[in-house]
Amino acid sequence: LGLGSTRPIRNRNGIRSAAQIRVGKKIVLPFKTDEQKDNFIAKRTEYHRTLVDEFQQHYEVLNIEQYVVKRGESMWSIAQKNQVPYWVLTRLNPDTKSPIVGEKVAIPIARARKPSKEPPDTQGG
Repeated sequence: LGLGSTRPIRNRNGIRSAAQIRVGKKIVLPFKTDEQKDNFIAKRTEYHRTLVDEFQQHYEVLNIEQYVVKRGESMWSIAQKNQVPYWVLTRLNPDTKSPIVGEKVAIPIARARKPSKEPPDTQGG
């Protein structure tokens, strides 16, 4: 948004300057115009598309396992514990925002793809 700081976001959402903005918390962004909002959405969509493309290019999902949530865990801590990008975990579990103890969460089991020895322009799409 080119705001220069988080102050406009914090002010709009009533978040003190000393408080952390937590992962998964919904916030309202201070768009000044519809054009600014449309540009932000386009950039955000492209960013997420790039994340997916890069993940698929570098990793192969072999299996999906069920993980049982333990006391004090969040989607963020589960992602870190299982070395899975947070966005992958939330896409795989779209209905689970704040998991509860005993709930099952799908965890992808992936391995790194072997890099191709061919130049990128001959790999095909």
